[in-house]
Amino acid sequence: MYDPDTGAETYLYAPEDVIIYKLKYYLSGRIDKHLRDIAAMLAIQGDDLDFDYLEQWAAHIGAIDLWHTLLDEYHRRIQAQTMSK
Repeated sequence: MYDPDTGAETYLYAPEDVIIYKLKYYLSGRIDKHLRDIAAMLAIQGDDLDFDYLEQWAAHIGAIDLWHTLLDEYHRRIQAQTMSK
């Protein structure tokens, strides 16, 4: 984004790209914060995410098993919330 009044530029990433970067960062450093961030993004963005894109890139970076684990946990949480209503 470009603000013509100030001349400032801002770069925005799609949530899917942030998730892919978080997966990469977790694999390189095993810092749990990245997993919590991904879980929060799944909870907030939900079905608005492009899951085909995420699946493709998770496989490409070697994080497909981790992605499936996070996705399974997300689906369990959604199911638990639905059942508790």
